[in-house]
Amino acid sequence: MLALTVVLLSISGDVSEGRSARLLDDAPLERTSVPQLQADLAALKRIRVSLAGPVVMISVGLGFSLFGGMLIALDTVLIGGFSAMSPILVMGIVGVAVGTPLLVLGAWLLWQRLDERSRIEATSRELRLQLNEQQRGGLRGEAPLRVPSVTLARF
Repeated sequence: MLALTVVLLSISGDVSEGRSARLLDDAPLERTSVPQLQADLAALKRIRVSLAGPVVMISVGLGFSLFGGMLIALDTVLIGGFSAMSPILVMGIVGVAVGTPLLVLGAWLLWQRLDERSRIEATSRELRLQLNEQQRGGLRGEAPLRVPSVTLARF
């Protein structure tokens, strides 16, 4: 069950299909028309991944781990040592055994999704700059001429 959850959560943030793969490349974006830029911005907004799943996984994992740790500590205080037959100790170990993988998996997934969101935001920022530049220049439907990326005005 946990393996299925890991597989489903790891593929849920995949954005390497269709036009979004072109938008998230490390290569510089080509200059396109205003309608194309607007469509690209809308596509990036649609593929933006959610952080809710990893945050819930971290919260649940932390809760299970802390509760299990408290049960283990309670068992050692009440009994004065570890007893293999104690149901409190067994529940504590199960809580830690369930919570720790959820906590680790949630943290890893959160790290991956934050990285993906930062790439999407950087691409969106670049597209918005191009869109604003083209709209200020009065270019509506046609693709603009290539402009050098470094000019003397930027020094």
